[in-house]
Amino acid sequence: MWRVFFLVPFLVAACVRDETISAYAEKNAIYELIEINNMVVSSLATIQFPSKGKVTGQGPCNRFNAKQSAPYPWINLSLIESTELACPKLTDERQYFESLGKMTLAEVSGDVLILSNDEGDQMVFQTRRQRVRTSRNLARTGGKGRLPKAGAKAFSRK
Repeated sequence: MWRVFFLVPFLVAACVRDETISAYAEKNAIYELIEINNMVVSSLATIQFPSKGKVTGQGPCNRFNAKQSAPYPWINLSLIESTELACPKLTDERQYFESLGKMTLAEVSGDVLILSNDEGDQMVFQTRRQRVRTSRNLARTGGKGRLPKAGAKAFSRK
């Protein structure tokens, strides 16, 4: 009888469904940032949701990990940790991480991920296999998308 009581917490935990974005995003998808506030971004920045509560990705310079426990459609990235390699795009990376930290809503639709907040900020991502379409957009803008913040420069791949 004591074995049944011992196993109950584990059985309940196994039955709890993942209600975070990890349950709605493609498990193995790598989402690449393509736009911030309707402006094309040309530096490589990615995000993934490999398992419940776990977020990983690549900024313009460094890899990062974060925790996320808010139920979908909300998102609340916390404890963003990154490697600390120096590179010429550290300003872009700081902007990327700051923008991620401000996002409060998530929407996954096919190969597209949209993160947004109540202030109207928005980050649009596509899975890597869809990046070809984005390359055409970059070609149209000469690869020089701009962030809408005053004085901010667009991420650039150099």
